[in-house]
Amino acid sequence: MSEKMNKHWHIALLIAISIALASVPMTIVGSGQPDPGLYLEFKLFKPVEDKYVEETNILRTMGNVTLCIYMDIVAPEHAVPLASGCYNGIPLIHVPYEVIKPYIEKWFSTLRDWSIPARIIQKHEIGLIIRAFIVNNTSGEVIYNIHDSIPLTLGDFIEAKAIYYALAARRGLFRI
Repeated sequence: MSEKMNKHWHIALLIAISIALASVPMTIVGSGQPDPGLYLEFKLFKPVEDKYVEETNILRTMGNVTLCIYMDIVAPEHAVPLASGCYNGIPLIHVPYEVIKPYIEKWFSTLRDWSIPARIIQKHEIGLIIRAFIVNNTSGEVIYNIHDSIPLTLGDFIEAKAIYYALAARRGLFRI
């Protein structure tokens, strides 16, 4: 094969590889739908001089940080455990729709039994109680101790779809 032809063949091969690699993320992003359910994202801030700076992405990539989370959902009778787990780094937490669905259905049924109109039921809020601890595995220090609640609107969970919530916390501030 001549040097000129070899050079053209290499250029054509590089173009073909570049096109193939460029199309992979488009296919993944374009065809991917998030699984239905509740998504909880943490936004974590640390004090730096007289302000707070977000450190979520730094902690997300560190190999020595663990997030432990415990979530309870308020059911008509009382709060019940919904999900819990410990994760390396700071992931986006996903609670599948099928896990939440029985509690949503119970609320709809209870409120209908109380003769609450459907339009009011859809706006009714229930509580998601969150306890999360973020630990530096190297030092053993609890760098975030988060106790918070998020109101969940029943109407958001009528259909199986992805619902996103963000929870902001400041290092050194115990939220309750």
